[in-house]
Amino acid sequence: MTFGMHTSVALIAYMALAACLGATNLTLISQSGGQYNYAIQLDPNQGLVFVGGDQIILSGLSAATGATLLSGLVPFFGNPVITPTSVSITDNNAIVFDPVAGGVTIPAFSVTSWVLTNGPVHYQIETANEGTFSGAVQGPVGVPEPVTIFLVGAGLVALGLRRFLLT
Repeated sequence: MTFGMHTSVALIAYMALAACLGATNLTLISQSGGQYNYAIQLDPNQGLVFVGGDQIILSGLSAATGATLLSGLVPFFGNPVITPTSVSITDNNAIVFDPVAGGVTIPAFSVTSWVLTNGPVHYQIETANEGTFSGAVQGPVGVPEPVTIFLVGAGLVALGLRRFLLT
């Protein structure tokens, strides 16, 4: 009888934990011109805790020229640190996003780039409490210009001809 009761308690605890652990994603919520707006997407009944030092990092960008915090993170995170290929923001004040039955989208930050081509970029949401969530999201990525592709192709043809003529 005791074994059955312990098993039931363990099963209930596991189900409660599984309900709290859902997928945390960074998602592109809008893009207009060179402005890319991102949000944290929490699944139904999932919460998220940020404490001082936790970070959100977006990397693999092309020509990032600016970044600003959006309404969901302004009071809690410091100014974005920007390089042409990445944006990172660090939590300065602890924040708890409580679980919501229908899930929630938290406006996070905006990235500005002169590149208008969307492609996959990498994100990491690093939290001391829940661990690290990572994945890919759409963002500004550079593509080779047609002239560059032509020049590379012409160079390969020239090398091939040279090798052919020398043998």
